[in-house]
Amino acid sequence: MGHYRTVQLLIDRGGGITAASNVFEFEAPILEAMHGSMGTGLVREIGEGTLEIPNDDPADVFATMQTKYGGKVGEAAVTAAYPNVKAFAKALEESRVKPAKAGKDKAGKGADETPKD
Repeated sequence: MGHYRTVQLLIDRGGGITAASNVFEFEAPILEAMHGSMGTGLVREIGEGTLEIPNDDPADVFATMQTKYGGKVGEAAVTAAYPNVKAFAKALEESRVKPAKAGKDKAGKGADETPKD
């Protein structure tokens, strides 16, 4: 189980149809392969957030992506973005939200020193 970054994308599907989609960060390369790159304006990032994945085993999540983006174009896009589970596992780990590090106690540092005149 883990939390992963999400992005909100605006996808121009052509014919005047534009759709907003909230997806995991690791899904963006798949959508770019399907609809064009962010540089072409077909896919634009318009927001971000986080979501939890209860079962975040890379092989299971990769299988879910293959099912979600099934069909000829989707399968080709998944393969173009992630040729194998190992490549996908790296992207999955990079999109994981890391726990914040605890800050050092700055109030205690030097508190027992007296000011010098």
